[in-house]
Amino acid sequence: MNEALKKFNVWLNRSTWYTGHPIDEEVFYKCAYAAHKEYKHLDAGRLRDYIEEYVSNNSTLDEDFLQNKAEDYAMKFETVSEFLSANKL
Repeated sequence: MNEALKKFNVWLNRSTWYTGHPIDEEVFYKCAYAAHKEYKHLDAGRLRDYIEEYVSNNSTLDEDFLQNKAEDYAMKFETVSEFLSANKL
């Protein structure tokens, strides 16, 4: 599972990862796909925790802002994961 979570580092290392910019979103979705391929049962809650921990250790974002963004992206991942699983991709 840790290897699957590390797939998101490419996205989280971008200074604009949380902005919703189309390029950042593209990177997120590519990471989500790669993470799902690595470990199909990755839990969105575990991703949320990973985002919070990783960013807290590497950035100075406001804690509430970070928690909200981590939750938003965990939910996006859950949607992607459900789609990939339902379509056997």
